[in-house]
Amino acid sequence: MGARKKGRSRFDYKGRDFFWRFDDTWIHVCSSEKGYAVSYLGVIDSWMKTPLNQSVLKVSGPDFCGLEHVRDRPVFVVPPLSIYAAWAKSIGCVVNEILCWSFAPKGELSPIEWMSK
Repeated sequence: MGARKKGRSRFDYKGRDFFWRFDDTWIHVCSSEKGYAVSYLGVIDSWMKTPLNQSVLKVSGPDFCGLEHVRDRPVFVVPPLSIYAAWAKSIGCVVNEILCWSFAPKGELSPIEWMSK
């Protein structure tokens, strides 16, 4: 079964199709085969309309480097500041930064325990 495409934008990352959509709070990104599924919460100051330096990434799919040791999903992790900094450019840049970080080799990530239960 394919990913839901209505209301989503297509994004090609290294020859692989991804879809993303933005709601009021989250940017949702998934691969066309659904092995990769994350949601990024960038906290935005509603008065200034600018992102605050607080964010969280909800990992729902199994295809994510650094979380192979964690079986239960969803898992919440703190993403790097490069994703937060991409807000100044565009949402497409945010999606690209999320994907770059997700598939980059890194050490074992530690989930945010109180959110992941």
